[in-house]
Amino acid sequence: MLVTLDVLSGGRVILDAGVGWMREEFDAPGASYEERGAVTDKYIQTFCELCQADVPTFHGRYVWISNMGFYPKPIQKPHPPV
Repeated sequence: MLVTLDVLSGGRVILDAGVGWMREEFDAPGASYEERGAVTDKYIQTFCELCQADVPTFHGRYVWISNMGFYPKPIQKPHPPV
């Protein structure tokens, strides 16, 4: 969605992400409150890889993608500011 907004806005999207603060919001789906920062970091790294690579690949502790397409590509290069 962010990249589509970047394209539709002519390259005016900025990604601003928060990790969350309410433990109960992590407990409900069984997510780790303690690892929320590390998970967010990896999701941001994955987003950057998706924006830059023709065939994105990312292998990390929380995210694993390989040999997939990701379109459209953003107008802002290499990716919208984070």
